[in-house]
Amino acid sequence: MEISELRSQYRIRPGVTYLNHGSFGISPDAVKWSRQRWIEALDQNPMDFYVRQFETLIEGAKCRLADFLGADPANLVFSDNATTAMNIVATHFPLAAGDEILINSHEYGAVKKIWQRRCQSVGAHVVEAALGNQFQNVDQIIDPILNRITPKTKLVILSHITSATAIVFPIEQLIARIKKLGVSVCIDGPHAIAALPLALEELGCDFYCASCHKWLAGPLGSGFVYVAPASQHYIQPLIESWGRLLPNSAETWDQRFLWQGTRDVSPYLALPAAIDFLEGIGLDKVRGYCLDLTKTVRSTLTQMFGQPLMVPDEDMWMTTMAQVTLPPGDWQNLQAALWQNYQIEVPIIHFQDQWYIRVSSYLYNNENDLDYLVSALRTLVV
Repeated sequence: MEISELRSQYRIRPGVTYLNHGSFGISPDAVKWSRQRWIEALDQNPMDFYVRQFETLIEGAKCRLADFLGADPANLVFSDNATTAMNIVATHFPLAAGDEILINSHEYGAVKKIWQRRCQSVGAHVVEAALGNQFQNVDQIIDPILNRITPKTKLVILSHITSATAIVFPIEQLIARIKKLGVSVCIDGPHAIAALPLALEELGCDFYCASCHKWLAGPLGSGFVYVAPASQHYIQPLIESWGRLLPNSAETWDQRFLWQGTRDVSPYLALPAAIDFLEGIGLDKVRGYCLDLTKTVRSTLTQMFGQPLMVPDEDMWMTTMAQVTLPPGDWQNLQAALWQNYQIEVPIIHFQDQWYIRVSSYLYNNENDLDYLVSALRTLVV
């Protein structure tokens, strides 16, 4: 199926131009149908589903996701989303009074809050490396982060692709250099899943936290945390339960996360359908299509607004989201105006005393959507 024919696979409300897949992704019909089948199977006989089928089904889904991510299934466990995954790591990562957790100024605000709470509970500290809002080379990201590492630094948190600024961080280089200093690394990666090729076992990080409802377009409520074997002895489930249903008992680290009480596991079980859908199209084809739209809208809006680029116009810096600087002014009401007047869903972001628009491009979008956005912005901004 050609990408131009895929729009019908996404049930977007009529009249809405949806350019915010990066916040809340929309699943194709194949994924929705898969999830619905699992919900019905559960509803029709919960006893059979949970007692006889659950473990085999959930392990099969996890193995399919692990293969897609280049991970050993034994090092991966499901979580509801990246936030839950990060809380798992933060709750159990060993910290003592005086220790430091290093983040940077482009990190997701909720991640900062998670680690601030954890640090406050033990007398540790969150330290922030200040990054600018314009970059010409990766050293302008790498050096400020490395320069803030001290003997007190126990963990560095890095986004694979930043949420507020849509920048692909040079995490391979950062991980390698941070690990040489004997410091652990946790990657916040919800925007990278399916948007970039991944090989988690080769990446070298200690933890990788992500949601699968963005560029993989899995159901809301599906995510995972990857934990390298050396760190698994202290990472535990947030919710303590049987791990496995009786008479079985958890024998491995990942099995402790299997059974966490009665819950809807259909989002996890539908993830193979999401992977199959994208691989059926061709991941390179999907990524190329989204990148082309990203570059188109980025170029058009940058010329229209006359503002500097945050990163060079090179593929290494961007994937499926275009971050464009808005002209000087107060644009706090622009997102609401785009929705109320044009039914356009797109986030307007305030970051480091500057306003930006972040445009997501996915398989259901096309240049007509981008032209409609540009026309609306000519009226509201220019």
